[in-house]
Amino acid sequence: MTIKEGRAIEKGDEAIVDAAWPQENGVTLGATIQIFERPFRVVGIYAPPGGGRIKIPLTTMQDQVGSENRANTILVLLLALLAACELDRLRRGGSSARTRAACAIALAALALVAFEFARAPGRAPLTAWRAVSFALPALLLAGAIALLSLSPGPRRARALAVLLVAGTAVDLLRIGARFNPGTRAVEDYPLSEGVRALRAASAGGRFAAADGVLTGMASAYVLQDVRILNPAAPADYQDALAAAAGYTGPVQNTPRVARLDAPILDFLNVRAHAGWHADPVHRPDRRDAGEVDL
Repeated sequence: MTIKEGRAIEKGDEAIVDAAWPQENGVTLGATIQIFERPFRVVGIYAPPGGGRIKIPLTTMQDQVGSENRANTILVLLLALLAACELDRLRRGGSSARTRAACAIALAALALVAFEFARAPGRAPLTAWRAVSFALPALLLAGAIALLSLSPGPRRARALAVLLVAGTAVDLLRIGARFNPGTRAVEDYPLSEGVRALRAASAGGRFAAADGVLTGMASAYVLQDVRILNPAAPADYQDALAAAAGYTGPVQNTPRVARLDAPILDFLNVRAHAGWHADPVHRPDRRDAGEVDL
């Protein structure tokens, strides 16, 4: 990330934004904006855009939400490729001591995370899915340590390969079963009245948004967004939507459809418009195009 205009953040009540945000919101460098019902001064403009479009100091955010010295999320990835390389090293006669030590350290770290979760005040409930998030890696690591303690040979190599492949398959299936396997959907994506109204208004079709509402979250609510947020999406679709309806993606981190009355939206079966403050748009060629204010 590079500061293109202004300067970097130096104090807790300062913020930086991406290049498109000031134009969309009528804000200039040096202006004061409201975040968390408190004033922040825009001191810089950064590029490229990514993540949250307004950035403030981490300590300020933690202080605001009461999470000083804590992390909101810990992401643990199963490095299957690295494990496969380690298996190949063992197959070629390498010592298993280093691998056992690494597995033991990972198991200890997992135990520490589980302990911190159990003692955290006001923690989320221990659901079955969340329990599996702790139990599965613990079983895999313990199984790997046990197998690595056996004498080297073809049987141990086959058993380790089966453990790795089976563990990876179970983890992928578990992740595919839900968007976030360790958390109930209602905790991450609460079903508000606005979302219910949007579901009803866009039933059987799609919705369009003139701002960043539900960017990247439509699928979690079983909604069809006319904005395309898949990097593998056809470039022709993005170009056509940009030319015909003023679509601002994928350049902007939170793309929007600038012209909600564009005829191409009829062709794309858009049945509802969503927005933080939706303005009525008369579309005589579309039956009952609904407006939903989220």
